[in-house]
Amino acid sequence: MKEEDENEKEEEEEEEEEEEEEEEEEDK
Repeated sequence: MKEEDENEKEEEEEEEEEEEEEEEEEDK
């Protein structure tokens, strides 16, 4: 269970980073 929770956290963080990158592109 613990490993799965850590994997989910990593996936969520990656998704957030992708969203931030998209926002930066829109600002240009």
